[in-house]
Amino acid sequence: MSAGSIFFEPHVSLSRNEKFTMVREGSLGFALALALGFAASFISKQVKGLDPLVAAVVLGMAASLVINAREKVYFRLLPGIILAQSIFIPIGIALYGKNLEIKVMLASSPWIFLQVIGITGVTFVLMYWLGKLFGFNERMRYLLGFGSAICGAAAIAIASPVVECEPNDTATGLVDNTIAALISLYLLSTFVLPHVLPREYAAAAGALLHQTGFVKMALASHAKDLLEFGVVVKSLRVVLLVVAIPTVSYLIRKRIYVPWYLVLFVVVAFVFSYIPMGAQFSKGVTTFYEICFSAALASIGMNANVLHVFKRLFKPLVLVMLVFLLDLGLWWLTRGVIHY
Repeated sequence: MSAGSIFFEPHVSLSRNEKFTMVREGSLGFALALALGFAASFISKQVKGLDPLVAAVVLGMAASLVINAREKVYFRLLPGIILAQSIFIPIGIALYGKNLEIKVMLASSPWIFLQVIGITGVTFVLMYWLGKLFGFNERMRYLLGFGSAICGAAAIAIASPVVECEPNDTATGLVDNTIAALISLYLLSTFVLPHVLPREYAAAAGALLHQTGFVKMALASHAKDLLEFGVVVKSLRVVLLVVAIPTVSYLIRKRIYVPWYLVLFVVVAFVFSYIPMGAQFSKGVTTFYEICFSAALASIGMNANVLHVFKRLFKPLVLVMLVFLLDLGLWWLTRGVIHY
């Protein structure tokens, strides 16, 4: 095995003319994906708690209704849709590392980190085992595991090319993950919040809710330090991508594979954690990665079959919520030995 094969997928070499033709023929679909990425980023800022990646895949699926209605239009846009995924997904994943506060996480209690690792591991195991009983294929089970165990829509977007899921599966996972996050937020605020201390509630939100936006929603009415604590706990789950991606990739491919953009993800995390950045520059990077990631997810949505996705929503949602309740039980049993 060569060093290059560890970080890069095998690919077909193209001549300069073939590359030029691909770019020329893909320009229209690429531009549409980028426009939808801009739109999703804008809409998510207007709707509280809406993840731009979820907004992007919904916009993409809405566009697919028009695109798929005319076969000529679809095949004219398809090269650009594929090109958008191949360019924007690696950029979005690499820059997503900006969200990790390495210094803050290292200062966290090791007991909290152990609890997060335990819940994450249990989530993957339950999703894989129960998902098999539910009749899902291996790749779908891993995809749902990433969404529930790590960081919701972002983890699904990151894991999708690694586990080689079909666009329909990715779109289904994204929509279900958002619905599950809404239900989970209601359950935590209604049945957990009244019975625990504020800092315990912040820890529960960070350790259990599927998307960072919903962690912030859960703690929006609490003190700023509790909000920051909940987001740090959530970040402890995000950093586990560095272990989860290569592990799952090995289980599927039977070879060591660490995507090159995951290496950049770690580099970006350390750069933004230890090198002072201006607020304006940091905000600009966040906007850029949101648009790139959203354009990638919009292209996945455009390549998905809307009717197929909505017909399949119920069963994965039941599985995700069942695993959430089991995780909540595990958190409740272990919270008494941890000093938050």
